[in-house]
Amino acid sequence: MSDRSVLAVNGGSSSLKCGLFTASDSPEPLETFNLPIDSDEPNALVACLQSVLTQISAEHGAQSLIAIGHRVVHGGDNYDGPVMVGARVMKRLEDFVSLAPLHQPANLELIRYCERACPGVPQVACFDTAFHRGMPAVARSYALPRELTDAGVHAYGFHGLSYEYVWEQLQAPDARAADKRIIIAHLGAGASLCAIKDGRSIATTMGFSTADGLPMATRTGSIDPGVLVHLMREHAMQVEDLERLIYRDGGLKGMSGISGSLVELRASSCPQALEAIDYFVYRVVREIGSLTAALEGLDMLVFTGGIGANDPSIRQQVTDRLRWLGDDLDVCAVPANEEAMIAAHTLRVLNGEKPANQEGG
Repeated sequence: MSDRSVLAVNGGSSSLKCGLFTASDSPEPLETFNLPIDSDEPNALVACLQSVLTQISAEHGAQSLIAIGHRVVHGGDNYDGPVMVGARVMKRLEDFVSLAPLHQPANLELIRYCERACPGVPQVACFDTAFHRGMPAVARSYALPRELTDAGVHAYGFHGLSYEYVWEQLQAPDARAADKRIIIAHLGAGASLCAIKDGRSIATTMGFSTADGLPMATRTGSIDPGVLVHLMREHAMQVEDLERLIYRDGGLKGMSGISGSLVELRASSCPQALEAIDYFVYRVVREIGSLTAALEGLDMLVFTGGIGANDPSIRQQVTDRLRWLGDDLDVCAVPANEEAMIAAHTLRVLNGEKPANQEGG
C-alpha cells in the first residue's frame, strides 16, 4: 500500500481502541481495533498495542505510518490543544499521574512504547481536558483558599475528545446546533456529562480528577469529602487505600459487590445489582438537572459512550425520569469515535496548525 496513514491510539480504563486513518485533509478510516483489557497495568495495554502495530506493519507496510496520535487524559493548564511530544512534554504530563491514575500512566507508557517501536515517527498528544479549557471561571472553581486555586486545584473536565467529536457530528447535518443548549452524556466504564452552549463547554461533571461526578464501573463519582476524612480517622486508611477505593474498588463494582459491568449486573438476581443500576440512573438524571440549570434550559440530550450509545434500556430509564423537561426535548444517540478526533488533531499538528495558548517542547 503506497498511501500514508495515521494511527490513533486510545488507551482507556477498560480497553485499547486504535484507528488507522488516511493521512488526508479529511481522514478516512482504514481499519479499527478494539481490544478489551483484563488488567489495569499499563503493560497490558502495551502488549495489545504491540499486536496492533505488528498487524499494521504486515498489512500496510512498516513505513506506512507518518504519525501516531495518542489520547492523553490530563493536560493540566499547560495545553489547550494537541502538541507534538518531546522530552519536556512528557515530563510535564508525568506531573498529572496522581490526578488520573487509571489513565495517565498507561497513556504515557503507550507513547514511550511507540517511540521505541516506531523511531522517527512523530508522536502527538491529544488531551481530554482541552475541550473544557474555555469553561467560565465560576464552573472551574472550588471554594478553596485562592493560593490553592492558583496552584492548579480547580476543575479541568475530561472526556473532551469524545465531546468534541459528538459536537462536530451534531453540527454536520444541522448548523442550527450551535444555537441549541445541549447536554452530552458520555456513559461507559468512565462516565460524565457536559453542558454545551454556543459550541463551548460551560460545565461538566468531572472536575479536578477523573473520579468526580457520576458513579462509574469502579470509580465512586462525587463523594462527601468528609467521608474520606472519616475513613482516615476511624478506619486507618492511608492515601493509597483511599485512592484504590475511589478509583478501583468503588462505583458499580463496589456498590453491588458483583461487577462494574451493567450487562453482568442485569444478569444477576442479587438485589444489590439492581440497587447499583438504580443509583447510576438516579445520578445521571440528577446531574442532567444540574447542568440544565447551568444552561438555563435544555434543547437536546445526546447519549454516547459504550453504555450511552449501545444500551437503550439505560437511555429509556433516564429519559422516563426527565419528562418534566417537556415533550420538545430532542434526544438522540451518537456512537463515540475519539480515534477520529485524535487522527484529525494529529494531522493538524503535522501541518503546523497549533492553538495559540500552549506550551510545546
